[in-house]
Amino acid sequence: RHPGHEAEIALALGRHFRAKGAYRQAAEEFAALAETGNGRFDDPRIHLDYTACLSELGDLPAASRQVYLLLANEDSYLAPRDRNGLTRPADEVARNQQAVQDAYLTLG
Repeated sequence: RHPGHEAEIALALGRHFRAKGAYRQAAEEFAALAETGNGRFDDPRIHLDYTACLSELGDLPAASRQVYLLLANEDSYLAPRDRNGLTRPADEVARNQQAVQDAYLTLG
C-alpha cells in the first residue's frame, strides 16, 4: 500500500462518516490519519473536522487538544510558503486563515 493513498482514504472516510453522523467511525479515521502525519495535518480544516467529531462524542479534552494543535502550528499554516518551500496559492492561504479564525472561535 502507498502511504499517501491510505491518508487520502482515511480523510475521505472520515469526512464521509462525519457527514452521515457516524462520529465514532469518523473520529477513528481522523485518528488514523493523524498517526500518518505525527498529529499534524497538511490542511488545518482536518483538525476542525476531527474536533467536531470528538465534541459530538463528548470527548471535550481531546477536541480541545485538536484545536490547540492547529493553533500551535498557526505560523506554518499562515506562512506564504508550505513545508516544501513552495508558494501557497491564494485560495489555500485564505482557507488556512479561515480555519485559524474558526479555531479561535471554537475556543470562545
